Amino acid sequence: MSLPLRKTRKNTREDTYHLRLDGKRLVAIRDFGSRVETFDPETGRRLSSVALKLPGDDFLDVGLGWSKRDLFLVRGALSERVYYLDPATGELWRRD
Repeated sequence: MSLPLRKTRKNTREDTYHLRLDGKRLVAIRDFGSRVETFDPETGRRLSSVALKLPGDDFLDVGLGWSKRDLFLVRGALSERVYYLDPATGELWRRD
């Protein structure tokens, strides 16, 4: 498998990658957590690339990976709140 990924800036922290448990989706968190890209691992094709915007002044601390219900989880750095993320649209909602 080959993915169309290149580092966008020098001296940036490493991108993080999260493969869904069934192996059908790969999420890459890039550019200091400001961009989320989704790939089909079988073909390497990029399915989506969205800018991530957390509420208020919060920003991404870490991608927590895929939940048992196949939802992607992220945590805000300032609030330490956990959100579900739709990697295709960038939509966030609070975890219940």
